[in-house]
Amino acid sequence: MSRVSYTHGVKKTLYSAEQKVFLGLLRQIRQNAGLSQQEIADRLEVAQSRISDYERGERQLDLMELRQYCAAAETSLEEFVRRFEVGIRDSTPEA
Repeated sequence: MSRVSYTHGVKKTLYSAEQKVFLGLLRQIRQNAGLSQQEIADRLEVAQSRISDYERGERQLDLMELRQYCAAAETSLEEFVRRFEVGIRDSTPEA
């Protein structure tokens, strides 16, 4: 079942292509650092369930939380954004 919200009367799918890239990248940088969800949670001093919620898109990170997540995964926020933009570009079908 697809989740749908409405912004200013416009139907918006919460699990858009961009969201899938974002969530995949969260998981990827954690795994590339060789960290389990519990290990990154310990570094961030949060419950493992919060990391699971982030990676499933059940909970959104604000900019400061994303920066801390990246640092805990030994990746800069700048690198995360660069990889996100590449992922978006690569996942967008050409017209």
